[in-house]
Amino acid sequence: MERIRTLCVGRMKSGFCREGCAHYRQRLSRLYSVREMEVADSRPGSEAVRVEEEGKSLLARVRGDCLVVCMDEGGAAWSTTEFASRLRAWVEIPSRIPCFVLGGAFGLSRNVLEVAHVVLSLGPMTLPHELARLVLYEQLYRAATINWNRPYHHAGRREG
Repeated sequence: MERIRTLCVGRMKSGFCREGCAHYRQRLSRLYSVREMEVADSRPGSEAVRVEEEGKSLLARVRGDCLVVCMDEGGAAWSTTEFASRLRAWVEIPSRIPCFVLGGAFGLSRNVLEVAHVVLSLGPMTLPHELARLVLYEQLYRAATINWNRPYHHAGRREG
């Protein structure tokens, strides 16, 4: 089984987001081994200071074997099938582990984005960071089901 890492700022506080993440992480773990790592939210301060502090904490957890995929609103927008194809390629690289990095309430610092191999967007709409984490886990699970030919994704099916 291949391995996927997620590296996120903050602990999940919202009950439904925490439960949703646990649900999709558990389902995903049947197809890929998953390791979730969290770093603490920075203490109250200016937005810039918080982003920089959180960025330093994130970078301290990025290892040399990580293929760093930063989740950022300015990133590339891929279809689910394109994401599944890229995920398949990433997990097949023997010396690399895809590491999905998700920032806190104010996003990722420039320093974190600079180490990214890929910067990816979950879409053009703004999402709270806890909901973004839930969407990321759902999309990872959806991509995994595509890659493993499991029923879940219904691309191209329309009711008429």
